[in-house]
Amino acid sequence: MGRRSPPRSRLFPWGWILATAFAVAAGPMPHGSIGGLPVLYSRDTPFPVVATILSIALVATLVWVRRLRTTVSRQTKALEDLKQRDETARGLVEAELREHRDQWRDLFETSPDAVFILSPDGRVLDANPAALRLHGMSREQAVGKPFAELLPASLHEAAEAELRRLTASMGTAIDSFHAGPGGQAVPVETRVGNARYRGEPALLLHVRDRSDWHRTLSALRDGEERHREVVEGLAEGVMLVGSDGAIQAANQSACRILGIPLEALVASNVLRGDWSAINEDGSPLAPPEYPVVQTLRTGNSSSRFVLGLPQPTGETIWLSINSRPVRRSPTGAVLAAVASFHDITEERRVRDELVKAKEAAEHANRAKSEFLAHMSHEIRTPMGGIVGMHDILLNTPLTDEQRGYVRAASDSAEDLLQIIDDLLDLSKIEAGKLLLASEDFSLPQLVETTLGLFAPRAAANQVAIHCHIGPDVPERVRADGQRLRQILSNLLNNAVKFTPAGSITLEVRRDPDTLPEDGMIWFTVSDTGIGIPRDKLELIFEAFTQADISIGQRFGGTGLGLSICRQLVGLMSGRIWVESETGHGSRFHFVVHLETSHSPAPRPSGTLERPSAVPRDLRKPEPPDPIRRHLGHVLIVEDHPVNRQLTEAMVAKLGFTTALAATGREALALLENERFDLVLMDVQMPELDGLTATRRWREREQQLGRQHVPIIAVTAHALPQDREACLEAGMDAYLSKPLRREALEAAIDAELSGDPEKVRAQPPPTESTARDSCRLTPSLLDMLRVTSLEAIERVHAALAHKNAEEAAKAVHYLKGGCALLQDAALTARLQILNDLAKAARFDEIADILPDVESTITATIARHAGSPPSPSPL
Repeated sequence: MGRRSPPRSRLFPWGWILATAFAVAAGPMPHGSIGGLPVLYSRDTPFPVVATILSIALVATLVWVRRLRTTVSRQTKALEDLKQRDETARGLVEAELREHRDQWRDLFETSPDAVFILSPDGRVLDANPAALRLHGMSREQAVGKPFAELLPASLHEAAEAELRRLTASMGTAIDSFHAGPGGQAVPVETRVGNARYRGEPALLLHVRDRSDWHRTLSALRDGEERHREVVEGLAEGVMLVGSDGAIQAANQSACRILGIPLEALVASNVLRGDWSAINEDGSPLAPPEYPVVQTLRTGNSSSRFVLGLPQPTGETIWLSINSRPVRRSPTGAVLAAVASFHDITEERRVRDELVKAKEAAEHANRAKSEFLAHMSHEIRTPMGGIVGMHDILLNTPLTDEQRGYVRAASDSAEDLLQIIDDLLDLSKIEAGKLLLASEDFSLPQLVETTLGLFAPRAAANQVAIHCHIGPDVPERVRADGQRLRQILSNLLNNAVKFTPAGSITLEVRRDPDTLPEDGMIWFTVSDTGIGIPRDKLELIFEAFTQADISIGQRFGGTGLGLSICRQLVGLMSGRIWVESETGHGSRFHFVVHLETSHSPAPRPSGTLERPSAVPRDLRKPEPPDPIRRHLGHVLIVEDHPVNRQLTEAMVAKLGFTTALAATGREALALLENERFDLVLMDVQMPELDGLTATRRWREREQQLGRQHVPIIAVTAHALPQDREACLEAGMDAYLSKPLRREALEAAIDAELSGDPEKVRAQPPPTESTARDSCRLTPSLLDMLRVTSLEAIERVHAALAHKNAEEAAKAVHYLKGGCALLQDAALTARLQILNDLAKAARFDEIADILPDVESTITATIARHAGSPPSPSPL
């Protein structure tokens, strides 16, 4: 497109006039208008051309004027609009300026920081309220003064220097101290910036009070210091370990425990293997297995991890270590972990010593049990002679005075045996070697027969005994009947002992707090006796303890019975307790588990056939019913002639014929050639012991198809393993020395009657029990003298041939015979001799043997009532 021409209204009017004139002269034109303007002439008009031109000029002038007026009007209006807009914009700018000024003033006035407006020469032009408060003056007092004069005179020079430094480092914050209204030093942060004040250049001094920040910083420093003091004061070692394994910090305890200076410790790295560590079992512990390394890798805490650090001295430091993460990255990665540890070397040493002490105590306990068994053997052997002679003596004519002496001696022997039994039971329980048997028996029958044992003593004191057995109590149960009888016997014995008058009641019922199928049976033994003080109720269940020391002085006893009861009840899954008051009697309760048995009760067969029953321990049988005599032939196997003679006398008085054997080999020969109804078998014998002889005969019985012959073990050994060994060898029952007539009679009757429940426990000592203790007869003393001298000759022969086994056998034989002499000094010498023989210490045996010989000779002579004569050896 071409360039557009400007509008005609803007052309000079003369040009339009000339254009119109030329157009008219050129030819006809319609009447009307030219360019939209009216035409005032025509070709027919009589006026001359000049008139026409003037007319055209006039019209053109009018048009131009009109257009000019329109243009002026428009421009005037535009100018007015522009003026209006300019005034509006100026108003907005002024309003915005006022708003900014007001905002600045508000900030200036309300700022918590002190703000001064200074002239270039340092005079105060203005100050906000915070600045005025900082200096404690009004605006009128501050304005116009040099800034330095707002401070104390002593600080003028310092203030001027600081202001020059701030001006030189425009915009940089400087920490310093400002003087407050009272002259106190106020920590501040100051900076200076350029500004304008009322159109003139000025300085803006900003002073921020840092007192709170300094207090916070001081508190943080104090807290850090306290924390450091706490950490340093810990007995435990503490280390901060970074994710790279570097030790970043440690306390002095860590240095002390590890024996490493702090500088060396913080230069160490746990991942670098700077230390060698071991596990508790002594195996090497690699750095990746360290607890703090595991915490760094997994983020999990670790506690009580034990490791050892071997030292150059050969010792090992044992540490118990705890570790936990303390810093994590935004992604959760552990940045650091803290490890705390303490030295447990001493604890481990003490623990090891305790283990050794425990092992030593266990060894001592085993030694105690063996010692008790040995002492039992030593005591039971002479007691066998005493009790046996009592039985024989009671069947001879005696005066009343003599019979009273025998009863007194018998009671003493029974008391001694009861103490031995209690000590053995307690020793077995404490050693955890007491095993409960499991056999079927009649519970009502056991209760009634146990009560029957105490009826004579109670009747002698005019004390009534009652028994109540609940209808829901099972007839037959499965448990250890012997131990249940022992518990009842101990409680009933105490009831009889401590009840001078009144009554004793035994109640048996199911435990109402349990289900019938649980098999919990509740026993109660109540009496109207002297009672027990309430503060002593728990004490009485402790071993060797009685409620009052005077109790032991008045009534006797060792204080073991109730302790054994508590232990036995515990073994039977039960509990025992007592209710009592002084002067109002006692009620002892115990609940034990007794499994109901559905097996039929055995019926006596009256034959010699061995009943199929669990082997029984007849060391403490109960008194038999009126004896059903089964007169027959009994084989007595005993290596010691004195014991053999005593046993033969007892068996013969029961109406049996006897055959004697001194060794197991002799016993087997007799069993091959003769028929015996029962065998009494010693355990420890020369040539062939009782256990081996029993095993061989049981095998021979099967080969020959012979009828089962009951074999009862008779031995002074009383440990559980000895008893079990006898029963496992094929023996039917077990009797402990010293052999008592009632026990022997009951054992024989039980074996020959075929009633496995007939005998369970030996009765406790009663005043009516007939026993005797007398001097050894001259014939027995002569026999003992001969056998002892023969045994000593055997010892001499064994020494000559350095035969330890033969020496030990001879000494054992010598001990068995001399034990009947009941001489403590002789027993001690023989025990030493026995230990030396077992250790094959021949020279020491030779040194002590003459003393043993002379002691034996003197002791036998004393028993014979004659002065000792020189030993013929």
